[in-house]
Amino acid sequence: MSQLLLNPPFDYDLPLEFAYAGFKSYLLVNHLTERYEMKKQLKAGQYNLKDWEIEKIIDMEPSFRNRLIIRLLAYCGMRRDEISNLKIDMIDRDSGKVTVIGKRKKLRSIPCEIKLLNDLLHWAGNRKAGFLFPAKIAHGRGIVPKQINVIVAAAADRAGIKHPDKSRGKLNPHLLRHSYAHRLKKAGVSMEAISAVMGHENINTTVKTYGLLSDDDIQEEINKKVFT
Repeated sequence: MSQLLLNPPFDYDLPLEFAYAGFKSYLLVNHLTERYEMKKQLKAGQYNLKDWEIEKIIDMEPSFRNRLIIRLLAYCGMRRDEISNLKIDMIDRDSGKVTVIGKRKKLRSIPCEIKLLNDLLHWAGNRKAGFLFPAKIAHGRGIVPKQINVIVAAAADRAGIKHPDKSRGKLNPHLLRHSYAHRLKKAGVSMEAISAVMGHENINTTVKTYGLLSDDDIQEEINKKVFT
């Protein structure tokens, strides 16, 4: 979660009552910031794409590279920065996993289907090191994360797939990540495993974000158990 204030805003040369007031303000601001970030994440976690929608987005993308990026978002739950920093030697076909650099520079391994692994290595070609998706302009860097937003939005527009949250504009990469988590949950994967794969620092984040059924899941369950 973001921190508005990195250090408590009080001066130890001030009288105790003023220092204490500053400390209380620091706690309040940080508490409100955390609540805002959690509320925003909870709302985002309510929305996800159906499997056919994701497949259509991928099918309508003409670029092989861009299809790989969308598949990593949708079928591995990677963040934009993790794709940007992904290097060729992080792909391990033998173990069936891809290692990514997550938040706070923490490494984690993500299981990956063999076809996607093979396609990633095919894209790498004869390259044995370096960024899997190098930036086209800035040499020595990976693709710019904002470019991933452009790729996803353009592919979704071509496929005619809209963001399920009507208040949002273009379909964004994080929705594909949320859709992956929902897919895991629906398949019966434990919250502990989902938390590890998604790179959450606290399992409570996973439970609060994905622990509740989506509107589509509720409707599907009622259709099966009541209306059939």
